[in-house]
Formats: sequence, C-alpha cells, structure tokens
Amino acid sequence: MRGSLSLYGCEDVLVKGNYIHTEIPSSRWSQVHTLAVNNCKKLVTEHNVIRHGQWVVRGLSGEFRYNLVLDADAHNFIIGPAAGTHIHHNIFAR
Repeated sequence: MRGSLSLYGCEDVLVKGNYIHTEIPSSRWSQVHTLAVNNCKKLVTEHNVIRHGQWVVRGLSGEFRYNLVLDADAHNFIIGPAAGTHIHHNIFAR
C-alpha cells in the first residue's frame, strides 16, 4: 500500500487535516517519500499526520506547521526544504 501527496508548481495551496501513510518498506524500495513538494509558492501545510518513507517529506516550501511527522525509515524526516521555508510547531517521532 502506498499513499503519497506530490505538489509541483502550485501557488496559494493549503494542505490541511490529512492522514498520509506510505507502507512500502525502504529495504525494498529507494527514494520513498510521503509528501513531495517542488516549486510551490505560498504553500501552507498544517494539521496533518504524515507517516513513513526514507524521507517522509521531500522538498518543502512556504510554511510547515502543527504536523505530526512519523517513522522516517532510513534517512531523515525532511530533505531539501527551499530557502525561506518556515518549519515550526511540529512533532517528529520514530
């Protein structure tokens, strides 16, 4: 099973109140993420539960707040946030 959200080239987007869960073991797959963001202006990501992946969140921009980010399988919780991204009031747990 795999649930993922990928946002590319978006503007003025709100990602709020989602449960996104990827259940692919990173021992069998590489480059697994649950949320991927690339070139999104004025993105707000808040009040989400985001679980699993080698990088749970890959790329990020705008404001990332009040999220529960769980189970970074092999690497990091977040990789490659854009310059100026505001990341605050989140919980990161394995």
